[in-house]
Amino acid sequence: MGQLVLSKPYYILSLDGGGSLGVYTLGVLVEIERMLDKPLHEVFDLTFGTSTGSIIASMLALGDDVETTIHDRYFEIAPDVMSRWLPSSKTAALERHADEVFGEKKFDEFLIGIGIVGTHLEYNRPIVFKNTVDQSHGSAGSFLPGFGCTISEAVISSCAAYPVFKKKLVQTSNHGDRVVIDGGFVANNPTLFAITDALGPLGISPDDIRVLSIGTGNYPSKTRIVSRVSARLSPLQTFMTLLKTGSNTIEELRTLIFGDIRTVRIDDVFADVNYRTDFVEADSEKLKKIFQLGRKSFESREQELREFFEARA
Repeated sequence: MGQLVLSKPYYILSLDGGGSLGVYTLGVLVEIERMLDKPLHEVFDLTFGTSTGSIIASMLALGDDVETTIHDRYFEIAPDVMSRWLPSSKTAALERHADEVFGEKKFDEFLIGIGIVGTHLEYNRPIVFKNTVDQSHGSAGSFLPGFGCTISEAVISSCAAYPVFKKKLVQTSNHGDRVVIDGGFVANNPTLFAITDALGPLGISPDDIRVLSIGTGNYPSKTRIVSRVSARLSPLQTFMTLLKTGSNTIEELRTLIFGDIRTVRIDDVFADVNYRTDFVEADSEKLKKIFQLGRKSFESREQELREFFEARA
């Protein structure tokens, strides 16, 4: 992809991280795709994704449809990866799936603008893989799409929820070697990064920006049996708290700072104990139920979304 098309209005899709609970995100997106009756890369101009959101955002930005391709692949990936006990096994399964889905594709193959959020471990700061120099906030002369990395490498980096997964060593073409972990540590909700690109280097007027921000839902915590591997499981609740607190904080800041930008945020709360879960959920039947919750969240916002997408209907 060369330069970004600066449409008016300019539609942005922001997808939170949340492990296998990305099935909720898919439930929302499936219904939006049905409502608009067109592939979503024809609807959005820019998409940002963190962790599991980067998987969905990348497939969507490559032109895959949600209801069949992304849905089916995701329901293969999530249970397989999350059913593994060891961080090395989880990472190996994720790498295998990422290679099957993305192969050696690089960032110039995306059909729309994209940002994949990771965390640069050494400097404790964000690292955002982007596909066009139009999104550069400086050093445009040395910009390389995705830092020269493959899509697979960027997605694995964004999903590296250490210590549940292994850290990812990324060998960039223009910034040397970097150790990257899950983007949820810096921006589980990547909306502010996306808006900053739009307002900054892309030069979009606030009045022309439309943001759809989708979380992974909020559920009662899952109680896990104490066992020999409890030491490996103990970070789960802490990490889930970090993810949701981070997402909610970003949403609060977005409202305060960019309240004039038209935004729809979908990230509902489900208090029923039958929905107890966490981001390493591997039960396919539970994941199917959570997917349906995403569809219900769409139903409750359908009229608002029809009006939101009126310019692209």
